[in-house]
Amino acid sequence: MAGLYGLVEEGGGAITASHVASGWFDSHRNTAVTGSHQLLYLTNNGTAVMDQAMYLYGGDDKIASFIEFDHCSHANGIITSGAETGGTAVKIKITID
Repeated sequence: MAGLYGLVEEGGGAITASHVASGWFDSHRNTAVTGSHQLLYLTNNGTAVMDQAMYLYGGDDKIASFIEFDHCSHANGIITSGAETGGTAVKIKITID
């Protein structure tokens, strides 16, 4: 059972596109938001305990990587950098409250 289900079905032949996605979330905000602002907001307000917030099934190793970061600047983006001996450390920024 799913509240939202996205599917890209096989239609025969190759697809030429910059992105093909079963789900695409986009924001075109040009002004600041007062309060918290997320692209995807996950909550569980029921009484049942969930096993996990996200589940990934690799389809017998048919997903090449978990995530790709593209155009994620070091200055204000979700990736930060810090110098380490022998190179530059790159860290993924996660806020834990």
